[in-house]
Amino acid sequence: MRAGQHSDPDDAYTTTLPVKDLLKAGAEVRTVRLAAADMLSTKQAATLLNVDPSAILSWSSRGQCIGIVDTEGALRLPKWQFRPEVWLVIEDLLEALGTKDSWQLLFFLESQADSLAGLTPRTALERGVAVGRVLAAAVAHAH
Repeated sequence: MRAGQHSDPDDAYTTTLPVKDLLKAGAEVRTVRLAAADMLSTKQAATLLNVDPSAILSWSSRGQCIGIVDTEGALRLPKWQFRPEVWLVIEDLLEALGTKDSWQLLFFLESQADSLAGLTPRTALERGVAVGRVLAAAVAHAH
C-alpha cells in the first residue's frame, strides 16, 4: 500500500500526504490569482478611487473591500470590486457568508452558482440580477 492510501475505503480521515498536496496546490492557485491582471496595488486602487492609500488599507482591515495580502506583504485588490453594482453589496455579502475573509468572498464571487443559473455572483451583479438573489446564494454557499 502506498503512502496516503487506506486499506479501508470507509476510513474517513485524510493522511498528511494528500493534505500537503492540497495546500501546495492551493498556494499555487492563490499566487496565480494574486498576479492576475485585474488585481491592483493599494496605490493603484487609491488612485482609481481618488482617495488616500490609508483609506484603502482601512477599508480592507474592516472588511469593507476585498483586500488580500500577497506573499511579500503587499495588499492586492480586484479592480472590478469598485464597480457600483459590486461595491455597494460587499459588506452585505460578507455578512451573508458569515465571514470577513477576503479570500472567501473572492472565491464566492468568482464561482458559479446553480441558484444564479450557473452565473458567478460577480457576473450576476454586473448583469443586474437582484441583489437579494445573490445574497441568498451567499447564505446557501455558507451552509
